[in-house]
Amino acid sequence: GSLKTTRVLRSLHPPSLSQESVLSEIANGETLSQECKSSLIYHHKRAAAEPSTPRSQLRSDDVTHSCLRTVAAFLTSGGGILYVGVNDDGDCIGIEPDFQFLQQGHQNKDGWELHLRDLIMSRFKDGASVNDYVRADFVRVQEKTIARLQVHARKKLSFVKKGDIIFLYRRQGNRTTEVKYEEIEEFMTFRQEER
Repeated sequence: GSLKTTRVLRSLHPPSLSQESVLSEIANGETLSQECKSSLIYHHKRAAAEPSTPRSQLRSDDVTHSCLRTVAAFLTSGGGILYVGVNDDGDCIGIEPDFQFLQQGHQNKDGWELHLRDLIMSRFKDGASVNDYVRADFVRVQEKTIARLQVHARKKLSFVKKGDIIFLYRRQGNRTTEVKYEEIEEFMTFRQEER
């Protein structure tokens, strides 16, 4: 490729993540390039507010979309780290509650990553390519499994579906926002100036 071609570089031997390094990152809080989500599937807030809620109603597409929109925003806004299994207060609560919604025999971190990869494949435009930009690592912290998703910046816009609607997201400070149709031209200009 030419010098203007975007490349994703990855170390052949990525640094190992320790509990201490993960806790140090989490302590920095949510920023332009870091976000925390309680889960990928399980609706913790509903479970806490309504303890008698049947398990089937604790599987939430809104919770899933919240994670996917953060991935989409990092793809279009310079990359970042998404911690799953960490609540907004920085408490490590783990991804184990998600396991109950995975296929029998895959109710573990490997099954969780397979589910994540399937979601990216099916809900992102160019999902197979988008999967190349997401690295998943798992760390045991305080007896819980935390997923650390390193999302690399992508030159191409990354659109994600929810139902029949396609969305484009970006990071603005420590939050993810939708890029509205009438904002796309200015957003594209901003992205080119940032490079």
